[in-house]
Amino acid sequence: MWTKKIPFSCVIIVMYAILPKISDASEGFSQLTLSLSTSVTTAFPLEPIPITISLANDTNTPIDAYPAIVPNGGFLDVFVKRVGDDRFDLFPSSYWPVASVPGKRVTLKPGYRRSVEGILHYTTAADFRGVDPNNLLKQYLLQQPGTYLIKVTLRDLGNSAKIDSNVIIVRVALPQGENALAYNHLKSIRKPYFLMATFGKYWSKKAEETISAQEDFLAQFPNSAYSHTLRYSLGLTYVTKGGDHLDRGIQLLEETSDSAKLILARKALSRLVDIKLKDNKFDDANYFLNLLRGKAPDSGEYRDAAIKMQKSLSDR
Repeated sequence: MWTKKIPFSCVIIVMYAILPKISDASEGFSQLTLSLSTSVTTAFPLEPIPITISLANDTNTPIDAYPAIVPNGGFLDVFVKRVGDDRFDLFPSSYWPVASVPGKRVTLKPGYRRSVEGILHYTTAADFRGVDPNNLLKQYLLQQPGTYLIKVTLRDLGNSAKIDSNVIIVRVALPQGENALAYNHLKSIRKPYFLMATFGKYWSKKAEETISAQEDFLAQFPNSAYSHTLRYSLGLTYVTKGGDHLDRGIQLLEETSDSAKLILARKALSRLVDIKLKDNKFDDANYFLNLLRGKAPDSGEYRDAAIKMQKSLSDR
């Protein structure tokens, strides 16, 4: 037996696309190929890690499947093992954004492949009911320096069939300088999913407190490895709120567009194109579109943004 649940730990997979959900034809399901990759080889404790999950039909036989997986449905599990430990540990996961499940099957033809991107993120919250804050941080995923093995498992609907991905290796290094200060500050924060927390148009008192704390973090540690993700999250919050907050949101997204974390840079540029098109500022939109093309010409973000640009120009 190689799995063990770890209490009081939480790992979030922030998904930017939807992974297909497989039908309960277990024999065909087991023939699908699940792959895991990351652009990160070294990270700091509690630093969000970008991942890519790919599902493929490499067989010569069509396989029936549902085209989406239910967010929070519990079909995709994350397993982590620190080198030197005896076994992998299972961590509970959830998915974002929420998506409905279409009511019909599709056929995954031979050669089918779809990739989804997400971010493994570890909450620094210590305010869950029944959780001792002093014990929570001791059980964080990838909190301590070391070499870690990560894999994912996709389970079928309605039966025990499952497929495992390959194993990726991530080295967690001891932070130094500003990163060390930022890390120690993160450990003291008692707000759920701090680095990835985003809010809609209407802010509760708790939301305002979190946003204020996020701004304070960026002011104190603007160049930390943790700030890339937070800058993007806070930018999304502000552009969603709009009004007097829009300019600050655009500023944060523009700063994110220069991030070394390509997944965040692409998402930020894509959102900036949307904002400028909505305001009929076509020259600005084209500027960000060209930046996106320069960074990721083969990405889905560039393809979708280019289509939106073309449609907006034709509708003028």
